[in-house]
Formats: sequence, structure tokens, C-alpha cells
Amino acid sequence: MRIRRRGAFIILSIWLLLLPINVFAGIWWDDFEDGRADGWSEVSGDWEVTDGTYQQTTMDAIYQKSILELEDLSDFTLEVDVAVLEGGQASTSVAAGVLVRTDAEGASGYRIWIRPDQSGFQFSVWQDDTYIHVIIDPATKAVVGESEHLKVQIEGFTISAWVDDNVMVDEYTDADELFASGRVCFINYNAHAQYDNLMIDGPAVPTNLAVEPVGKLAVAWGTIKMRN
Repeated sequence: MRIRRRGAFIILSIWLLLLPINVFAGIWWDDFEDGRADGWSEVSGDWEVTDGTYQQTTMDAIYQKSILELEDLSDFTLEVDVAVLEGGQASTSVAAGVLVRTDAEGASGYRIWIRPDQSGFQFSVWQDDTYIHVIIDPATKAVVGESEHLKVQIEGFTISAWVDDNVMVDEYTDADELFASGRVCFINYNAHAQYDNLMIDGPAVPTNLAVEPVGKLAVAWGTIKMRN
């Protein structure tokens, strides 16, 4: 399976140069190499850490969700490698991605995800587990079994998103200002989905790099270098 690794080399390099190892405030990193999904709350689906990745294995026509424990996140940049490993037979719709600024149940927020079906990339407003599409790009389709690098940047109520460095959402502003802050959620539908190399970077994001400064920081540094 092809794994694309992009992204945050410059950001982490700056932190490494300017700050002591025990004060990496602003970066949350998880590559699941420790075999655990610490800090994740499984709302629906069957989630497990397998081969250093976080996977959801149930392929049903319902929304499967796992939510990170961090609360009240507002402005940040999120990067993660997402793959649809297999689509289910329960529906023609197959998708995987993230919710940002969501609640504890994953029932609201801004949804950004990739699809290997006819719909391709989608950016949607998500309320009460239903959606209103804002941007759809049928030409940008995920490939089953291949990992795509998803990046989301949110500042105030302006949102941008990229798939493998291609701009998909270019500074869209939510005029309704629906969700000022919230949590991060992995969400998928009718898919055996895989998530890896999550990094959340922002001024008010709590760090987890200092918990095990030698091992965790070395893994983060090594993985990010592989993205270039």
C-alpha cells in the first residue's frame, strides 16, 4: 500500500530550534506506534490500533466515529494520513475523513473527507449528524488501499483544506459562524478506514510531545522527516 507522507517538517523544525524539549506547547502528535489509542473516545464502530495505525473495521452504512479528548480547540492546523482500505457492500457511498470543532458525540462541526466513489472530495457543514455540502470535487477521488494526506487549517471562521498538497478549500468563510471551537473527530462511512501520523498545531493546542520526551519526540521527528 502506498503511503504518502507530507507536511509539517518546517513547523516542527522551528519548534525544535527555538524551544527546550520539555515545552513543546502547541503541537499534538500521534503516530500510534506505541500500539495504543490514548486520548481517543470511540463513539461508534470498531476501532483498533493495528501495525502502527488507527483503524476502524466495521463496514456498515452508518457513521463511525472516534473523538480526541482535547476540548475547546479553536484555531489550528490539522494534518493526518487517511486511507480507505476497503469499502463495504451496504451502500454505494464510501468515505473517511475528519470533523473539526465538533462536540463530544461528533454530531456537529465542519466535515472534510475523501471518497473513492463517484462523489470524490467533500467539505460539508455537519449538524445533528446530517450535512450540507459546501464544496464537492468528484474529480478528486481516493484510491482504495492508498493513503492520502489530508490537511485542514481553521482560523476564526475561515477554513482551508488540502489533499496531497492540492488546495480543495481555499479560505472558505462560514458567514453563519456556527462552530467557534470544539474537538477533533475521525469519521468514516461504510469503510474499513485507516488513520496515521496525526499532527494538530496551534497556539492553544496542548502538547503531548513532552510526555515521553526522548522516545515520542524522536518518533515524531523521524516520521516527519520521511514526509519530504
